[in-house]
Amino acid sequence: MAALERDLGVRLLERRTTSLQATPQGTRFYQRALGVLAEYHEAIAEARGQTETPAGLIRVNAPAAFGQFRLNAMLAPFLAQYPKVDIKLIEHTETIQTQGRYRVNNALAIRESLAAGGGIGLCPLWLVQDLLDDVTLTRVLPQWHGQPQPLHLLSPSRRYQPLRARLLLDYLVEQIALLPGYNAS
Repeated sequence: MAALERDLGVRLLERRTTSLQATPQGTRFYQRALGVLAEYHEAIAEARGQTETPAGLIRVNAPAAFGQFRLNAMLAPFLAQYPKVDIKLIEHTETIQTQGRYRVNNALAIRESLAAGGGIGLCPLWLVQDLLDDVTLTRVLPQWHGQPQPLHLLSPSRRYQPLRARLLLDYLVEQIALLPGYNAS
């Protein structure tokens, strides 16, 4: 450990007579090293052909409403098909300036407000298609559409990507294309 600290030029461990504790730099170094080791082991497994059974954790970041309202239902069949894969869905928020007497920055709150007769609003079709289908909501400007909402499926790297991640990305591309408001092109 002392040789590693000398090479790095930082103290990684706080040494006391009765204990050792990682310094903040040591904790960060350890976390990064774990990632490097995980990629190394994935690369070895892929090179040896051991990635034929997808297994392990996949972290998925999505807007809260899209994750709750659509991704939850999509991910259940995927998890049933690949029982050794775990998914951690993470509910991310963006703030946008708006004008009006009543402003809501949460898609589910927009949905509730519109369904309760709170006025008109602009929202993604995937969020309200069922309310339009059962005539709870009515389109007031059917010839007008908002800007298309981009959706990106991102992963840290395609290089040595675990089979579980490749399978999930392919599955989500297929399923999201079937949602109202997303045209497969």
